[in-house]
Amino acid sequence: MALIGLLETLTSGNSILSGFDEKHNRITAPDHRHHYYSPGCLVLLAAFAKEKRISEGNIHFSKEEHYRYAEAIGLQSAIWGNDTYTRKRINHGINYSQLVHLETEQATDNASGAINSCIREFFNPGEHDQFVNELCDLIGDLHSNVWAHGKASGFSMAQKNKIPYVDAEYSLEFAIADHGIGFLNELARVGLAIDNDQDAINWCIQKGNSTKKITSGNDDWAQSMPADIISSPLRGIEKTRISDGNHHQGYGLFKLTELVKKFSGELTISSGHKLFLLDGNGKESYKDSVHYWQGVAISCKFDTRFIGKATQSASTEGADRVLGLMRKS
Repeated sequence: MALIGLLETLTSGNSILSGFDEKHNRITAPDHRHHYYSPGCLVLLAAFAKEKRISEGNIHFSKEEHYRYAEAIGLQSAIWGNDTYTRKRINHGINYSQLVHLETEQATDNASGAINSCIREFFNPGEHDQFVNELCDLIGDLHSNVWAHGKASGFSMAQKNKIPYVDAEYSLEFAIADHGIGFLNELARVGLAIDNDQDAINWCIQKGNSTKKITSGNDDWAQSMPADIISSPLRGIEKTRISDGNHHQGYGLFKLTELVKKFSGELTISSGHKLFLLDGNGKESYKDSVHYWQGVAISCKFDTRFIGKATQSASTEGADRVLGLMRKS
């Protein structure tokens, strides 16, 4: 099973966005009979359809399984407010979180809690806790940033997939996309002299860079919950808007790149004509987008095999440091 994600959707001339018929305002997907859509593709599709005001029934997939999957993840509900899925979503919260429209501030907060609870359910209690906690913190940051800059144009979801031919190992993908003004226009809005999408993305992923700091110099989240209650004692109960000093302070995207590197994940960030790519070896690169994306789209993917190795390595290094200190004392 080959997955079509954010990267494939924006860099292929035969993707679902290529099937947009502007005259009739409809999308006809290419023949992807041996492929499936991942969250990166689906959040793009939802944001695009919402922005173009494509009516329900004017998105045509190439096979019945794609229709059924779109219904199961709540594509119709997220875009048009009409849930057409008639079966019980037995895997919701276990293998995937539903596609969510970040249409209000409350909906955005709710999405953070729901997706984070879902991600915690992806793993057994006590399994990869460090990775899970760090990823969940970042998802809250990304959601709040999309609401701050993209307003009601954002969509997000997460999904777990079995890795073929490998027992008890999975891949995990979280994706979020908005149809806001994008990085380059946002930087121009606050007076930064950056004139191309690649430099705009590069500025936004650097530690400490935040347009919010430029325009206000204040932390909008100063009155939110104190950092000492960041962890909930109840499994499945997520708190959002934690005032850990990172919201709008220019650490969100930087921390995301660091997390992806730490756990050998893959990251794609798109805005305008460019995509920033970070592969499983920590190599950074940029790629031209076939489809101009007005806004920001992000997809991060992780493999449980590498999560486990990184966690074990960190634990070993920590134990070695403690042992070294004990020997010196």
